[in-house]
Amino acid sequence: MDAEYFSDSFRKIKKEAILFSLFSILLYQSGYFFIFFLIPLQFLRNKKGFLPIIHAAIIVIAITLIVAFFKTRGLGTFALRSTIIISEVLVLIIMLLGFLYINYNWPGNPRMLKKLLIVITGAFLIGIPALLIYNSAVFQNFYKSQIAITLEVMVRAFSQTQSSDALDFAAMLKTVDAETVYNIIKRAILRSYLFLYFIMLSGSWWIGSIKIINGKWNSRLNLKDFSVPEFMLWSLIIALTTVVIDYKINIGFLGYIGWNILLIIVTLYGLRGIGIIQTLFVVRNIPRFFRVLIFASIMLLLMQPGLRYIVLIAVPGLGVSEIWINYKNIREKKYDNEGNS
Repeated sequence: MDAEYFSDSFRKIKKEAILFSLFSILLYQSGYFFIFFLIPLQFLRNKKGFLPIIHAAIIVIAITLIVAFFKTRGLGTFALRSTIIISEVLVLIIMLLGFLYINYNWPGNPRMLKKLLIVITGAFLIGIPALLIYNSAVFQNFYKSQIAITLEVMVRAFSQTQSSDALDFAAMLKTVDAETVYNIIKRAILRSYLFLYFIMLSGSWWIGSIKIINGKWNSRLNLKDFSVPEFMLWSLIIALTTVVIDYKINIGFLGYIGWNILLIIVTLYGLRGIGIIQTLFVVRNIPRFFRVLIFASIMLLLMQPGLRYIVLIAVPGLGVSEIWINYKNIREKKYDNEGNS
């Protein structure tokens, strides 16, 4: 009886691992939605535990390898085909290894932020071979040729219309070369690839932890209690200095790393800034309507080209201010005063 129950449970876990992994693959292969491909695996982790996501990760890697094999059938040389397949699978393996690491129950139950920072550091080191592949002549020539074909198709499409604006746009596209576009894309990716990986991991963990209890959203991430380690202030200063130097004079790969670190740390201090705002709402007894109105105003400011920089500086700056102002003590004093009254 126990053997049958175990066998049925194993088959059910295996079936769910296949279903969640297929959904994950669909997101990964969908283009823009690939950044969400870890979310189904996170729901599987929260529902069934750690072992099923290992099965699901293996399925995702195997199917991605097969898809990459068929997608590259039309490519001319074996070297180009091998380079693209290896790079795609290698990047996927790195992302899944980080996902498995943050979801493993490590001894001592370390903080999620610590696990994320360890994973990002590891991804940087392990990802060096992938970066070398992306920087190879075979890979660069292939993508430059693809960009050139895309530009040519766009020029033809806009040139065939009768609109003067479209014709002007086509004339402008003729002045753009594939080399310039490739360098712009390369610079944007290298300045943010670790940051995007951080967002993917932390975002999937956060979304996967959301539950609706008694009509209210509950998550393992409570911004009012979220804190940033003090040593990260020095990382912020070093990263900001590196970015400023890179802006003045191109310092190559070191500048790209500075950009990634800066984006990650500013995001963390931004989350802490939001938590401080929530704390001040509680301390000042701000009504719910005004809380929603204030956050809506912040979101509107973020959409304004000039004003968004005020928010992007002020909110993380508020998070940094906790080094000198202990907002948690302010909240605790309020609770103590309410308890004594």
